Amino acid sequence: MGMDFRALVVDLDGTLMGPDSAISRRNRQAIQRARQAGLEVIVATGRTPSESTHAVEAIQHNDLIIGAGGALLSNGEGQTLERFVLSPAEVRCISEPLIQACHKVLILKDKAAVGYDYLAVGEAPLDPVTEWWFDHLPTTCEHVTSLDDDPHQGDSIRVGAISANTNLVGVVDGLRRHYSDEFEILFWSAVTPEVDQKGLGEGQGSTQLLEVFSKGVTKWRMLEHVMLRRSWNRSQIAAIGDGLNDIELLKNAGLGVAMGNAEQHVQAASDYVTASCDADGVAQAIDLILEEKLTSPSA
Repeated sequence: MGMDFRALVVDLDGTLMGPDSAISRRNRQAIQRARQAGLEVIVATGRTPSESTHAVEAIQHNDLIIGAGGALLSNGEGQTLERFVLSPAEVRCISEPLIQACHKVLILKDKAAVGYDYLAVGEAPLDPVTEWWFDHLPTTCEHVTSLDDDPHQGDSIRVGAISANTNLVGVVDGLRRHYSDEFEILFWSAVTPEVDQKGLGEGQGSTQLLEVFSKGVTKWRMLEHVMLRRSWNRSQIAAIGDGLNDIELLKNAGLGVAMGNAEQHVQAASDYVTASCDADGVAQAIDLILEEKLTSPSA
């Protein structure tokens, strides 16, 4: 086969997974065909490895996962191969304004190092959407009142907060004003299940997500570590994604494929736009790659 690609890098939410968070039969079969054709499939997601469990099981994935938006690289056994951490001082300067504004701070930890996924900090209650998320996924969360009570201060991957209303905006504006040169600050609205008083998902609503990483963290930067290990160059990478945290990946990969459901600026960063996530856009793109109808413009 004359195909030049060595790796297929695939996002999960809004890409491989449909709106119901399931992976269609057609997409599962296409992933299998990519492997059979000799491509190494790498999952690259904003989720943690724990939050990706059902997806990686659905595609029988025992290989690399670029998780937490590029801050973690894990193997099929759940071991951390690379990570980008925030120092205790960095965690403090991000967290304190959030705690003062009565938000629960969610510090993502390196589970392979500490044994749990999240440390929830502060007196504020967990947002109902966060509770729903934790109830429906195999994630583990410890709770402390103060940052001083964090037993694993050297293992913090990301600091975040979630809000179902607009009161995160002021804190985020302040963080961006003071720290935009020091951290990667991602802030966006996500469509999430509306949560009633009993924590049951009913319908869909909009929720604000704040995620703060050490400077330079992207899926692409972590992929560069993999490329170094594998002696790949960028023309040998095909990447498929839909989100804000996929832009660097789609711009820099040999072939960047944006989903039909991606926003315009994400599509503009890509070489090709496939069908949407609810129309098996990943499978469509994989078939075109395997048929050599989609090739690397930089090859």
